Amino acid sequence: MGLPKKIDISNIWGTVATSIQTRNVAVVWQSKPYTLQIDHANGTLLDIKKELEARTKVRYKRQVLKGLESLPDDTVVNTIPNYIMDKQLIMLGDPSVDIMDAFDTTEMEEAAAAAEAEAAKKKVNAGAAGRNRTPLERADDHRQKGNALFREGLFEEALDLYTRAVNALKDDVKALSNRSACWASMAKFKEALFDAEMAISYDPNWPKLWGRKGLAHFYLKQFDEAVAAYSKQADMDPENFEAKKNVGRSEVAGGNMQRIKEKEKAQKLANEQRRLAERDRLAKYGGDGFGGARDEHAKYKLALEHHEERLKTLRKERREAINTWRRSCRTEMERPEEKPGGSIRVDVFGHLRGACRKTGCMMWNRDISKMNGWSDMNVLKCEDCGGAHQDHEDCGVYDPNDPPPPKPPGKQAEAIAGVHHATADDFKAMAGKGGVSSSSQPPIS
Repeated sequence: MGLPKKIDISNIWGTVATSIQTRNVAVVWQSKPYTLQIDHANGTLLDIKKELEARTKVRYKRQVLKGLESLPDDTVVNTIPNYIMDKQLIMLGDPSVDIMDAFDTTEMEEAAAAAEAEAAKKKVNAGAAGRNRTPLERADDHRQKGNALFREGLFEEALDLYTRAVNALKDDVKALSNRSACWASMAKFKEALFDAEMAISYDPNWPKLWGRKGLAHFYLKQFDEAVAAYSKQADMDPENFEAKKNVGRSEVAGGNMQRIKEKEKAQKLANEQRRLAERDRLAKYGGDGFGGARDEHAKYKLALEHHEERLKTLRKERREAINTWRRSCRTEMERPEEKPGGSIRVDVFGHLRGACRKTGCMMWNRDISKMNGWSDMNVLKCEDCGGAHQDHEDCGVYDPNDPPPPKPPGKQAEAIAGVHHATADDFKAMAGKGGVSSSSQPPIS
């Protein structure tokens, strides 16, 4: 806590008592008299103030001498017109007036320490209360706060709170719906569509979610899909005339329900073709289609083939992300720095981030391995410039590690030192020797 603004303490100055020598100045501070030693030949106003500070802890910079504000602190006392040696008067004023609402620096420090201790106690109590709440309660609290920010037009701040709600309760369809609306308000319709479809996967019977989906499709110029989504909303909520109006708008823009049905039919045909192609690929590696060991072996070989294809794609995406990052950051580094747990150039969502458009920061810097849980919003800010992750150029998804290869079929669990994995033959052998009977073993759950 900093010092308060200057306080007018002019009333603590009073007349010098007649019994005091002319080199002394009498001051009343909180009903207590003080005697200040002043050199009248060379003493200045600053000397008086510093002497008062030494005695009362009132900082000299906070002291204001009423009527003498225009005089500099280096003014010699005996040059002041009001200073009369024989009457021993330093300045005009009523010595009986006390300043009761002022306080010294010691009191201020004690008050600041007490306030900081109280704030720390409240923070600890709030954290404990937050940990004791259920995921539903935490999600609801974040969502309500996000709603208030959304109504004020603070979409990015609301987005963070909706994300906290989803992190607390992943199937919170209200938070997903509101976050979809937030993305749409920020003209990020792909993200809006993703959240709308995610919410629909949890609750397909809520008409509003189909409206969110239709809105995202419409502004992505996917008018056929917009017609289908809005039609679904209108069918589920016949009294929603806005949904029917949106169906008409999408049709005017070029949407056609018949084309959607044709697309769905084509999609089913494509799925069937993929299934048949999968069967043929299994046959290529010796699969017979009966689900036995031969099929297991064929699926393993096919998984290896898919793994190799995936590796090629990932490595190509990685190279493209690195090249984009190098251009954005104007760096000669061959690849982003690596640390245990990931790269400091990758945000918490796995995207490689480049230069900041707003602050001029050359590259994103945030060690996400130090994040303090999912409620730590500092991970969304660059450590160097403080800019949000969205302000840094998105260079693409970046994972420096290759995915592990598939495991061969029938692979046994890895042996653990000191642990014996008993087999059926072991139990039979024990039963034959008069040991534990296999029939007495509890069922495996």
